[in-house]
Amino acid sequence: AIRGYNNFVENALSDTLKATDIHDITRLMIQNEINNYALDHKPKTVKNYHGFLSTVLKMYRPDLHLTTSLPKVAQYEAYVLSEDEVKKILDVSKGTKYHIPFQLGVLGMRRSEVAAVTIDDLDGNYLSINKAMIPDKDNKWVIKHITKTEDGMRRIYLPDSLRDEIIEQGYIFKGIPNTLKKGLNSVQKQLGLPCTRFHDLRVFYATYAHSLNTPEAVIMANGGWRSQYTMEKVYRKALDKDKKEYS
Repeated sequence: AIRGYNNFVENALSDTLKATDIHDITRLMIQNEINNYALDHKPKTVKNYHGFLSTVLKMYRPDLHLTTSLPKVAQYEAYVLSEDEVKKILDVSKGTKYHIPFQLGVLGMRRSEVAAVTIDDLDGNYLSINKAMIPDKDNKWVIKHITKTEDGMRRIYLPDSLRDEIIEQGYIFKGIPNTLKKGLNSVQKQLGLPCTRFHDLRVFYATYAHSLNTPEAVIMANGGWRSQYTMEKVYRKALDKDKKEYS
């Protein structure tokens, strides 16, 4: 968040807004600022920029109530990996540096967590997830001893085969989060499958666990989801797909 705010201050603020006294800023000026920023930025980035501006103005101009119109954020349509596709991905990646990370993704871990966790976090069959690898304000990858959400701090149970593989290899993964997506896409191209996010392995975990009638409290705890609503959004598309096939 700090890195993003610094970027807005350095690169997003228009010369007009910079030159205007904060007490002279109007709602129309903010609307024009957002309209111009939206010309070459994605809706989500525009929304974040407006959030930054509104937070600052709320602190120093509490009398200014913004009613800015923002571009609609397009919802990402996750590709729902099938059980067969996941098995193929895991089979092809055996013997590579990605086999362990892919399995952890299927168990519900985020790529930032996979890149940060170490063999020291392994206790028997339990793996403690208590840190994440993220870019700092200078865009350098660093380990932060905090996960994306407070609920992300958790312990997950690993099957014996994965536990033994980690112990035999002596480490979990050496690399940055971005490498995990590239590795996954390389395997998917090899198999002739659509390229997805690494995060979609985590989506598969939620959908597959749900199909096995796993209690939602358990799915939430293993995946580190903040709320049931957030988790349900993950597998809602898969459920719609199932309903269509059953029909």
